[in-house]
Amino acid sequence: MTKDTWMDHRQDVEFPEHFLKPLVPLPFAGFTAMAPNNHRGFLELKFGAGVIENPEYPNPARKRLDKGAL
Repeated sequence: MTKDTWMDHRQDVEFPEHFLKPLVPLPFAGFTAMAPNNHRGFLELKFGAGVIENPEYPNPARKRLDKGAL
């Protein structure tokens, strides 16, 4: 599930609908958001293994995340 007009980004890949059925509550930024039922699997599919432990901007060649800010 992705928009046909989104392209050229690694995260803009098709993903199985089962990640969204059902959505589950997840604490995020001080409130509860509805999120994919396997948030780790979803994020690793879209952004690669270890994305939660090692976050990065979508195009690190253009902008790198300051690891000291985490």
